[in-house]
Amino acid sequence: MAETLNTHTSPGGFKPIPTYLRWVAFAVAVVMFALAVGIYLGLTNIVISENEPAVKWLPSTAKDVSYYRSYDYTAFEFTIPEADFLAWVKSNQWDKETKPIEAPFKIGRYTAGPTFQRKPDDPLDHTAAKGYFMARFFKGREGNDEGMRAAYDAENGRAYYTWKPSQGK
Repeated sequence: MAETLNTHTSPGGFKPIPTYLRWVAFAVAVVMFALAVGIYLGLTNIVISENEPAVKWLPSTAKDVSYYRSYDYTAFEFTIPEADFLAWVKSNQWDKETKPIEAPFKIGRYTAGPTFQRKPDDPLDHTAAKGYFMARFFKGREGNDEGMRAAYDAENGRAYYTWKPSQGK
């Protein structure tokens, strides 16, 4: 009996993938690659600046702004009148957590950013003895540095802010 060649299967007995499915798979792969690149760039984008006269994302009275902004760590500090700091705190709905400083309060500085090129005399944190502070931590993670802090040092007229997302450990 003569064997007939089945044109719809490959020698291994599997049907070849239709052309339109190959194009769909290619399109999905391109979209996934573009998404991965976008996520990578979003997570590794780091912006550092020192002594900016002003920035548009802080109150107009904020001067001499220095910052480190990334996905993993954000910190900035700036000179601002005390009343304007308190108004900024209220505008961000942090006023209920903001308290007068009764004991020295330590807060990270922008110089503590993981990739910041520090000079030997750059302190990683600042301690305020007089002014205001606010701290908001992730539930159950109060004992570590993950969360948000803001402080106003009344002695030097500067505000400090840090944000570190939860690492989930």
